[in-house]
Amino acid sequence: MKGKKLLGYDFHRQKPIGHYIVDFYCPKLKLVIEIDGSSHNNKIEYDKRRNKYLKAMGVNVIHFRDIDVKRNLQGVLNYIKEWIAGFCDGEHTPSLTTEKVVQIHQSSPDTALISQEEEHTPSFRKTKIHPSQEEEHTPSFRKTKIHPSQEGEHTPSFRKTKIHPSQEGIYQGVKFKTVFRKREAPNNKNIEDIKYWCRIFHKKNLAPPYPGGSFGNLSFRIRNGENSFIITGSRIGLKNSLTNNSFVEVENCDFKNKIIYANGTREPSSESMLHFAIYKARPDINAIFHGHCAELLENAGKLEIPTTSKEEPYGTIELVNSVLEIIDKNDMVMMKNHGFIALGKTMKETGEITLKYLERTCRK
Repeated sequence: MKGKKLLGYDFHRQKPIGHYIVDFYCPKLKLVIEIDGSSHNNKIEYDKRRNKYLKAMGVNVIHFRDIDVKRNLQGVLNYIKEWIAGFCDGEHTPSLTTEKVVQIHQSSPDTALISQEEEHTPSFRKTKIHPSQEEEHTPSFRKTKIHPSQEGEHTPSFRKTKIHPSQEGIYQGVKFKTVFRKREAPNNKNIEDIKYWCRIFHKKNLAPPYPGGSFGNLSFRIRNGENSFIITGSRIGLKNSLTNNSFVEVENCDFKNKIIYANGTREPSSESMLHFAIYKARPDINAIFHGHCAELLENAGKLEIPTTSKEEPYGTIELVNSVLEIIDKNDMVMMKNHGFIALGKTMKETGEITLKYLERTCRK
């Protein structure tokens, strides 16, 4: 796994991440691989705490039993290659991290049974999951046969079924009512600029994709002296070819009754209340970019990025208030265990602020 021998990705052995040391870590994939011996049977509570911490850092964790590594190393490597292929296709993202406990069949070097669980258990268990994005409505147990890796092998393997984001408690749609005044796409010359920055955010993995959308939202103020703005719509993928229909104009916000007044063909982003509150509190700000980045989250203290005092659920008044407490005159703030907010006078300035902080994390 060292020396970029695994599909070109390099893994570090015994790598410190925050307060913990992991067996193998690939920074580019944000992937931790743990080899569990019998001692893990007595460390379940410790593993729960550690994996919760790693998940907050946006890191994926895969556990293999040491007996499988010893007896069927090729099957273990095939599973990792398959995971990497899924990462390149946008299936595994920091915001959708779950711990995976993997048991490899001993009968064939190319097959693996995979279970996905939010808590570590040092044995294979079938887990009840939501049937992903196929618009089925009854949870079920499923295994899906797939090609084992991208290397032309012909022995079938069992691959995990995607977990629906709502099953993770991560994204469940907007938490406000939208009152549409016009059901037509916004028409503003600056939309081309926000499309450009949406592409940059996707390319830099600052708005990680999930099935049906991307985690993150970008907006710009329409006119100086007013709080109306244009924002990315709910459940849009920033990697897709965006049109004006991908954006929504937000005219006003009723915080007491949790109502957004808007113009557009789709729901505005789930963080529209947060954007409105920031524009109202900071008349000097004309663009707000919210994204997710494990490196920025982990290095917020070193970079002196103000961070909210406690974790709050996305899309809530509580989150809005926690951000307003620290926003002051800062150009970047961090929401604890969540993501960052970049603020600027123009979209160009806001995007460059984000990239500046991202570059600084690479030097840490």
